Amino acid sequence: MCSRACVFLTVFSALLSAGRLAGATPLTGAQRDFFENRIRPALAKYCYECHSAKSKKLGGKLYLDTKRGLLAGGESGPVVVAGNPDDSLLIQSLRWEDTEMPPDEPLPKRVIRDFEKWVQMGAPDPRNQPKTEVARKKSGELHWSLRPVRTPKPGKITTADWARDPIDRFALARMEKLNLQPTADASPRTLIRRLYYDLIGLPPTRKQIDRWSSRFIVSGEHGNTLKRELQQKAVAALVDELLASPHFGERWGRHWLDVARYGESNGNDGLSRNATFPHAWRYRDYVIRAFNRDTPYDRFLTEQIAGDLVPAKSD
Repeated sequence: MCSRACVFLTVFSALLSAGRLAGATPLTGAQRDFFENRIRPALAKYCYECHSAKSKKLGGKLYLDTKRGLLAGGESGPVVVAGNPDDSLLIQSLRWEDTEMPPDEPLPKRVIRDFEKWVQMGAPDPRNQPKTEVARKKSGELHWSLRPVRTPKPGKITTADWARDPIDRFALARMEKLNLQPTADASPRTLIRRLYYDLIGLPPTRKQIDRWSSRFIVSGEHGNTLKRELQQKAVAALVDELLASPHFGERWGRHWLDVARYGESNGNDGLSRNATFPHAWRYRDYVIRAFNRDTPYDRFLTEQIAGDLVPAKSD
């Protein structure tokens, strides 16, 4: 397993390479000429068919027709480590080491040497954002995480009294566009059961249903607006109670445990042995507590990655 120092150096190297690729240092005339005469024609001839905005099927989610695409890399991560051809995934692929690109036959050795020299030079790339990338943004092909942050506005709706929050307005606008109508509100008993199952994964008892049903049912002497407000307050009170339940962390912490591949044993090792981990429950309970305490996500990730380095009051 790679040490933390190894991880740090890898990340630092990637950030340093990104800075150099991004054009932190102005390009010299020789660098620009080398890219335009040797690299750009080779990219267009050998790579753009599978790695450009015009590709029928984008390979590895990697765009090589723009500097930004080269910087971002693809599914396997960054493809160029500026100044280090041997560690650059692009060069490894062209050499047919771990990955074979292009897949049909290797490039001429002269072209591979040009790419190696280009990376050794710091991978200078004079390309600016082309119209194709702008068009890709407009067409929605650019991944959502790379699009500029914006505040969307819900479409126009005709039955505004149905929507209770902005999410409702988005949903209703879409339904009305499809000539659909919202279904009727769920009965108090049904709504209570849904909230229990959604938030803590357990059914309510009959006593709990009766207690909350009485709060959900508002007498007819109140106006429609006041009646809806009182019902919403009752729903909010129930949600708050369920969020405060220790069962909430048990219900939702299991999703993270699935991601972390948590298990209290390692399965059959082929010799009918199934080693158990007697202290695994400590991590399980920690995850549950983190969800119940509403631990901030960045703090939670820090504890996952560097938990043994984080100051603690006890072992």
